Formats: sequence, C-alpha cells, structure tokens
Amino acid sequence: MLVPVLWILLVGAARGAMPPTTLPDQPGCLRCHGMATLATLDERTGRLHRFAVDPEAYRHSEHATLNCGRCHRDEAARYPHGPGLAREKLACLGCHKGEARFLKRRFSAIGQEVHRSVHAIRLGEKWTCFACHDPHSFKAGSGGVAGANAVCLSCHAAPARFAALTTRPLPDLEVAHGWLPAQALHARMVRCVDCHASAEPPDLGHAILPVGKALHDCVGCHARSSRLLATLYRHTVKEQRASIGFVNATLLNDAYVIGATRNVWLDRLSGWVFGSALFGILLHAALRWRGRPCRRP
Repeated sequence: MLVPVLWILLVGAARGAMPPTTLPDQPGCLRCHGMATLATLDERTGRLHRFAVDPEAYRHSEHATLNCGRCHRDEAARYPHGPGLAREKLACLGCHKGEARFLKRRFSAIGQEVHRSVHAIRLGEKWTCFACHDPHSFKAGSGGVAGANAVCLSCHAAPARFAALTTRPLPDLEVAHGWLPAQALHARMVRCVDCHASAEPPDLGHAILPVGKALHDCVGCHARSSRLLATLYRHTVKEQRASIGFVNATLLNDAYVIGATRNVWLDRLSGWVFGSALFGILLHAALRWRGRPCRRP
C-alpha cells in the first residue's frame, strides 16, 4: 500500500499532539481527519480510501455531541493507527438499540427492513447503514424530498462509489425512467423510496425492492387511495409538524387529504373553545328551564 507523504506528516504531528493512552476526542482526531486530502491508495484495487471528515458537517450532525472514542475504540487511541482499525465493523444498532430515547426512531424495525432490501440481499456484508448514511454528517429529516433523494443519488449517480459496491454497470437513470413523464418534476416532488421501497409494515422506506417490483404505474400515485398518501405525504406531515407545526404547501393544495392541513395546537385550542361554548349554551338552557315557574304570570 502506498502512503502519501501528507499522511506521514499528519500522523507524526498527531503522535506528538495526543497521548496514546486516552480515547480519541473530536479536536484531536480532527487535526488530521479534518483535512480534505487525507487518504491512502489501495494498490490491490487502485482506489483511494478517504479518511477525511468535514468538521463543519460533523458539528451539525446527529453525532455532534459525541467524541470519536464512543464509536472508534482500541486501535483508534494509538498513533499511528494499526491495520485493524480500517477493518473495524461498526453497526448503528450497537448503540441505537433498547434505550427509551431511541424507541421513537424505530432503529430495530429499520434494521429488519434493511435486511429485506435488495441491496442487502445482493451485496451481503458490503451493505451497511453507512453505505447510505455518513455517520459524520448525517442529520435526520434534513433536506426534505431533495435531501432524501440525494442519499440515493450519492451512489446511483456516482460511478466510483457505485463501482466500489458492485461490478454491475451503473444504470442510466434517465433511460431507466424513460416510461415516466415529466421526470424532472417527479424527481423534485417525490422521493425515490416512495416508488422503490416496500409499502408493507412497518413501511419505513428501507426495504428497497428489485426494479421489477417497484411502483410502475401512474394510478398507483395519482389516486385518492394512492401509495403517496401512505408514504410521501405521511413523511411530509411528520417532518413539517415536527419543525413548525404546520404541513407545507404541497399538502395544502391537495384538499382530498382529509385532516392533513391541521395543526395540533390549534386543534386543541379549537376543541377547548368549542367545548366551552357548548357548555355555556347548555348551562344557559338549563338555568332558563329551571327558572320557568318564576317567569309565569
């Protein structure tokens, strides 16, 4: 394996900067891994293995509050790192399982869906959470439809990354979706997983289907009982309400989505006002009825 001069210099600097007896922390690790050029060349495959982490993206990610030592242990604390560190097998469920604060994220159900996906079936151990979600930059629910599709396109529109996972030729997405009218509009308004993932429970968008089983007809989406009502719109409602309490304009324009334009707090306030008004009317009627003898001549 060829090791760039930059790698040698950085390792030397890191070795003098941090004691090897402590678990790695963010500032120490980012002295080397925060540099965009940090990589090694694998002579066997001829590919670059990049070890760079974008510090700014990491600070805004889900794991921003964690030190590197929470996930990378043992050899990560020694400088230079040993060969075993490059082969470490990290798994999201190693941390995200069982704790009450993670239950709403349904990581275990997601893990089951991933194992059912066509990616896991064809790629085996090559397919992990990290194939789609970079733990150093991942931010849940960010980017809406465009952000969700960017995850898919990070492989399906990137020849080098696609080739690192499979020897199959990279399909031309425009040709593959030639049957679909207004491709650009669909790509902007609909997530890939809304057509390419199974709608079977728990329906979390991770059970990716083979091409032949993907949704392939217009009525499947453009109908009152459409697939999109169970996937994209539900996802959008949850995302928008979590951030501002209201759903976005896409749903507001679809009047047949009954109840989709509601706001939880306005619902409660409206219910309280309506209940109070009804109680006042009933109380007034009851008092009028009891006061009938007094009003008779």
